[in-house]
Amino acid sequence: MKKTTKLFRLKCIPVIFVSAFTFFTCTSQPTQQQAPEQVQRLPLKSSYEVGELGPAGGIVFYDKGNNSGGWQYLEAAPANTEVRNVIWGASGRDLSGTRTEIGTGKRNTELIIAQLRQMGESGRAAQVCANLNFGGYRDWFLPSKDELNLIYRNLKQKGLGGFGNYYYWSSTAYNSDDAWSQNRNDEAWFQNLARGGQALDFRHSIAGSELGRLAVRAIRMF
Repeated sequence: MKKTTKLFRLKCIPVIFVSAFTFFTCTSQPTQQQAPEQVQRLPLKSSYEVGELGPAGGIVFYDKGNNSGGWQYLEAAPANTEVRNVIWGASGRDLSGTRTEIGTGKRNTELIIAQLRQMGESGRAAQVCANLNFGGYRDWFLPSKDELNLIYRNLKQKGLGGFGNYYYWSSTAYNSDDAWSQNRNDEAWFQNLARGGQALDFRHSIAGSELGRLAVRAIRMF
């Protein structure tokens, strides 16, 4: 018998705040999604192309061109591992050490989880990704801001990966050097995969709304 988990499909409406940023309020609509069916660990190949099945059963969305740092490719987990209506967490704590660049999502995730552990939080975006056990691998993480944009360009825009028209969290927190933001230590970057735009949203949920509750899709490097 297959286990089913009730998740939420997000329907989002733009809301303009005094800070001149556009955020999104989301109404949650229940939807049924099967727990991900496991796949066997696939044999490693000498090379991969973007859009091809990765060794963990995900979809390759980036080729760095070399294996410096011990990795060359990024793959996104399959659609049936996606979780929605998730809070980023660690609200009010300085996590400006997280970075935006390609290749930084794994370290970002580690930094976030360390902070969440200190705060006693669980079930947050970074933790959901890091706890994923799929395809024989447990090295998944929440993508950085630039890694998430690669997913949009190389997968979503090409109809690959089963990404919905939702808002997806990145592992890049607000950078305290960005003086134009009025909500220090309380925001993180997300991306609208329907249109490709990136913006900041609250790390915590807002009572009476679905602000701060977005979708997550884990990735891994190999």
